[in-house]
Amino acid sequence: MEQKGHKFLTSSDTEVLVKAYKEWGVGCFQKFNGTWALSLYDMKEHKLLLSRDRIGKNPLYYTIQNNILYWSSEIKSLLHACGADTFSINKQAIYDYINHAWRDLDNSTFWEEIHTLPAACYAFVDNSLNFQMDNYWTIPKERFEQSEITFDDAKKQLRNLLVDALEIRLRSDIPVGFALSGGMDSSTLLALYTKVLNRSTVSFTVKFPQKGANEESFARMVAKSCGKLVDYRVIEPSFNDFWKDADEYIWLMEEPFHNPVVHIEQLLQKKLKSEGFGVIINGNGGDEIFAGYDYIYFQAYLDYLLRKSKYWAFIKESFSWGDKDLKAFIRTIRSTLIALLTYNSSIKNTMKKYVMKKENSFLQGFDDVEKRNIPKNFNEIMIGNMGQWLMNYWLRNGNKNYFAIPMETRSPFLDYRLVEFAFRLPPEYLIHNGWHKFILRKAMEDLLPREIIWRINKMGFPFPLSEWLESSKHIIEKNVKIINCPYVDVEQLFEKYDILTKSNPDLLWRYISLLLWWKRVVLKQPLVSL
Repeated sequence: MEQKGHKFLTSSDTEVLVKAYKEWGVGCFQKFNGTWALSLYDMKEHKLLLSRDRIGKNPLYYTIQNNILYWSSEIKSLLHACGADTFSINKQAIYDYINHAWRDLDNSTFWEEIHTLPAACYAFVDNSLNFQMDNYWTIPKERFEQSEITFDDAKKQLRNLLVDALEIRLRSDIPVGFALSGGMDSSTLLALYTKVLNRSTVSFTVKFPQKGANEESFARMVAKSCGKLVDYRVIEPSFNDFWKDADEYIWLMEEPFHNPVVHIEQLLQKKLKSEGFGVIINGNGGDEIFAGYDYIYFQAYLDYLLRKSKYWAFIKESFSWGDKDLKAFIRTIRSTLIALLTYNSSIKNTMKKYVMKKENSFLQGFDDVEKRNIPKNFNEIMIGNMGQWLMNYWLRNGNKNYFAIPMETRSPFLDYRLVEFAFRLPPEYLIHNGWHKFILRKAMEDLLPREIIWRINKMGFPFPLSEWLESSKHIIEKNVKIINCPYVDVEQLFEKYDILTKSNPDLLWRYISLLLWWKRVVLKQPLVSL
């Protein structure tokens, strides 16, 4: 831009943004590589411009009340500006969240009149509040055939893109640390940083005493493989930490969330901040761009192989995955065959009686909500999860967590060039011989321990939820057992509390999170803390 004659008085992103808009108009957004949520008033056009980054890392909420447009990075400021009584509860959001763990769908919130500006979007708003909204970027919808790009070429390009995406996100005048879980994504970034870029850093790992929720041994193995370039540190949170901050934290998050582990993530970030770090590198996005969730993608991948008439590959993949997890393999084959059968409507209606789950018995007053049509084929699921079905929510939670400290997080896997590349790869490069994220594993085979590359049991930042709910029952009862929430049969829920801690702790937590939100945010009553 300086070559085009622009002179800068500061080094701030804001000045770059304004001058970029003057130079290219909305075309500037296609030139940016980073994250933003912005508002800018175009004095020539007499229009307000709103925009968000491609992936939607930074939130931007808006509402129209009494012919006035309000917008903000937080919901609570809109509630305060307009008056909470102005807004009604979004029953669809509650239904989706409790029954399916879906959040942030259709750019909605738990408030009917408050919306989010979509990711990769800009909107002009004139004085009559007419919205002119458009996308400046979309995720690729067509993938290469294997004949169009060899696996070796794809692997090399992936490695180069990852290194460049990481280097861009290391630009900082304050110390940069790494969040290390021991999983494939965070381990990849630390290995590239130390072994390719040859730099030293500090990594931080969370450790729980419960065996089924402890990845610390894997994280330690990765750090050790990086030698003296990594100062490996561990934090060990207690079950009471959440309740020490409960009142403030539920207010901060503004809406129900999927698991108390998000609070643990904030504790990790606070630890980094206390030790002088202002930027944290994390592995967000790796699962979404490389089909890392086997319980989501493997069935859809088998379906893809059948529809492509790749029967031998279907058999091979099925048994390869079965070697690693026989019970999951049987469930997947069964549900795949059911899915194929139910494309016939008459069979579908018959089978509904036997295979469809009953409505959740603790919810009440939801006869009028919409039963959503979810993505079905492999690529639709991948694109959907990268957008509104998963990534919207992960990024919103992370943003609130980080900026409350404040701490800046950077996610190389969400570099738009890497996203575009991954979404053009043949599905066979993402899942192969039963291994998810296959191309990433092969790209990092020379840099990470074999035990990490070919690790079977994926945990994904685990949290001992069942044990936590058991130990927290007393304080949960103090907080929500007597509140009146019209959408939940609280008495019946607590009658089944002990059973649910074992049989379905995720569902139980979603109810608890909803009730905590109802009390703290909707009713504005303080929570009992430790």
